[in-house]
Amino acid sequence: ILDLNGTRESINGLTATTAGSLVTIDNTSASAASLTFGGNNANVAFGNASGTFAISNSGGGALSITKTGSGTGTITDGSLTYTGTTNVTGGSLSISTPVNGTTGLAVSGTGSMLALTGGITTPSAITSLAVGTGSTLSLLDGVGTRLENLTSLSIGTASGTNTSFNFNVGDSVVIGDNLNTDLLKLASGTLSLFTGNTVTFNLTDAGLNPNTDYILLDAAAIGGGFFGGASPHASISSYLLGTTPGGFTAMDLTTNSTTNQIILRTGNLITGNSYFTGITNNAWNANVNNWSTDKPGT
Repeated sequence: ILDLNGTRESINGLTATTAGSLVTIDNTSASAASLTFGGNNANVAFGNASGTFAISNSGGGALSITKTGSGTGTITDGSLTYTGTTNVTGGSLSISTPVNGTTGLAVSGTGSMLALTGGITTPSAITSLAVGTGSTLSLLDGVGTRLENLTSLSIGTASGTNTSFNFNVGDSVVIGDNLNTDLLKLASGTLSLFTGNTVTFNLTDAGLNPNTDYILLDAAAIGGGFFGGASPHASISSYLLGTTPGGFTAMDLTTNSTTNQIILRTGNLITGNSYFTGITNNAWNANVNNWSTDKPGT
């Protein structure tokens, strides 16, 4: 057991992957604590399916974790009930077991990534989210994560260039329900954007339907702010599509001018023969532009 006991600790590498082990990182204090790992660019590996692994704050004081350095971090198994924030300031941190209790997500540093491939059990607990320039937040767990209780949303950095999100998009039960679509929604509070810092969405099909709108960003509750007016983004052109699923005649970003939402809109479903063009890249299903219903030139 590593007990932070209300303190702030920083370590280099962390390896806790032995089968059958019982490993707990805990904060037994009523005071907040934090653990930063990955110092000196060391790698981090935590979890094994045959053991018992946990990161918690049994004392009531929140425990926050931070991955630093340029190394790779993985949390593959275990119970993650800590109620502090989950942060990456360098390298990557991939969490393939459900996160259950964290109240904030933050990624900063060029090339940094936080990938929550195991999903978020309690998305309503997350109230703050910040992704800086050159950083990526990936929510690709196969189903939508709807972060609808945000009171602080920061995308980009002053003098930044681009921030990336890897999102699931699709419906679950009914066409247009958006339930398999990752959503960042401000319930109240503050939206922070930065001049010149564009936003790229890399999208994965999680039940897309034709001629349907999928809301990715929503600031309706605070009266908008994603572009126009006092926003540092003059138009929706500051929001870009990166990798997108194929199979549709079109896939574009649009907006609801009243609520200032950022919306993905699909075109018609392509039926019949399709021909590979490779206009965007040579990935088989990476982008709608890679396909054509017209055989010449393929």
